[in-house]
Amino acid sequence: MKINLFILAISFAFMSCKDSNSKGENEKSKEIETEVETEVETTKFKSYVGEFIKVDDAAILKGRDFIYGVVLDSVGMELANQTESYKFDEYDMIPVVVTGDVIPNEAEDGWEELIKVKQIIRISEPKMEESIEIKKSVN
Repeated sequence: MKINLFILAISFAFMSCKDSNSKGENEKSKEIETEVETEVETTKFKSYVGEFIKVDDAAILKGRDFIYGVVLDSVGMELANQTESYKFDEYDMIPVVVTGDVIPNEAEDGWEELIKVKQIIRISEPKMEESIEIKKSVN
């Protein structure tokens, strides 16, 4: 009887130690997760892969499943200037990878959403499409 009571007391002691220790670890892990989430929100931006074109006073970034107007601030104009050297004609779309924030367009004209470019990651040469010549046959 005394042995059963002793074993029961020891098992309660181990259970209470485990609960208090796991609570402390959970609180520490929550603090770490909060710090990481905050860091990600303030310093990281989503990257976008698409084709960029600037014509007159408008710029567009077209991806596989999105089309955004581009805010022509200092970084947007830098992107436009850097892509000029890759163009063969005025309407060439240049493949780019950029990071930025998508914001709603408050103006009535233009795209519903705009992208404010934060960083230019890569600018690539456009792929030249083969021209197709159609010849009339003389019968």
